[in-house]
Formats: sequence, C-alpha cells, structure tokens
Amino acid sequence: MSGQLGAGISYEGITNRTYNAIEPQYRYTNYGLPLGSDLGNDADRLNLGVSFLPDARLRLDGLFEYRRQGEGGTDAPLTAVI
Repeated sequence: MSGQLGAGISYEGITNRTYNAIEPQYRYTNYGLPLGSDLGNDADRLNLGVSFLPDARLRLDGLFEYRRQGEGGTDAPLTAVI
C-alpha cells in the first residue's frame, strides 16, 4: 500500500475589536488573558500544514505559520470616546 498525504490551511483575521472600556483593568482582557483571540486587536494568522504517512510506523508533519501584527495591542490605551 502506498503512503497517505493530508494537507490543511486556516486563516484568522482580527480587525478593530470594539469591546474596550474606560477602566484599564477591563480593556480587552479577562483576568489578564486576552478576550477572543490571542492575536490582539489588529492581526492576521495563516497556518499551512501537511502530513505524510509513508507506512503505518512513520508519520512526517510540517507546519508553516505566518503572523502579521497591526497597530493595536491588548495593552493599548483607549482611543475612542465612549
């Protein structure tokens, strides 16, 4: 039997999250962890993965990840008037 090949791709984009608050302890975080995505307020992530199983005892995996960080961050000051 010949080997098996699998591939996958995923994309995540975050732009202009709107749940900001005047009080710094409530800005984009909950107990110090980012709300929503770990990317922050303005970012993109592209994942490409491939797996190859030449036989039942061997598996080869490859992963490529590209990240783009924009202007925003979870520690950024409030820029809009609420």
